[in-house]
Amino acid sequence: RGLVRPRAVSARPSEVARSLPTPRTRGAPPDMFPRANPALLRAAARTTGQLRRRPPAAGGCRRSLSFTFPTPKTLPEILKVPVDDLPRDPTELSALWSEYHAARDDLVGLDVDAAVGERVLARAKDCPFFVSPVFRDGGYFNLLLQCQPPHFILAYLEDYQKDPGNCSPLLTFSIFDDLADSSGRMLVRGDVVGAGDILTKAEAAATIR
Repeated sequence: RGLVRPRAVSARPSEVARSLPTPRTRGAPPDMFPRANPALLRAAARTTGQLRRRPPAAGGCRRSLSFTFPTPKTLPEILKVPVDDLPRDPTELSALWSEYHAARDDLVGLDVDAAVGERVLARAKDCPFFVSPVFRDGGYFNLLLQCQPPHFILAYLEDYQKDPGNCSPLLTFSIFDDLADSSGRMLVRGDVVGAGDILTKAEAAATIR
């Protein structure tokens, strides 16, 4: 008696939401970022530097090695022949491109229909960021894809969230439209950094697709 009982104060919904842990369910996309960060592109374009290797959820050990941006800028620089000397038949072109990359565990060679390639390049301009999960052993880890068409760079999402300016690319790929009009196909070249350690060639190919 004589005391005033304090009233219960309800927390604001936004405060409650911030206090709850973020759910991490299989296949659920994380939040996207509001704008492109050129720092990741600059990190990929550096000719030398240290590559900080962060293991995914499947485990592994941290390693570092010298990193060189692996993808040449033009198709002739890759094949070392003029574009005019390449076959125009889609089947022959696809076989040649696949065979050229088959023996290397750190390279992926794909080809797509020209109409599909055009849609991908157009959407990449509108949505420069994309999060791609890599599924492994019943779990998954996320890669952040940053687009600067026709080039695409993927880094470990958690590395980007912690330090966007210093995260290192794990996979890059480029889409070449040099033969789109004459063959109806676009060629896709992927470079896997440290193939078999963080990403396998099969995982890289599935991520690109």
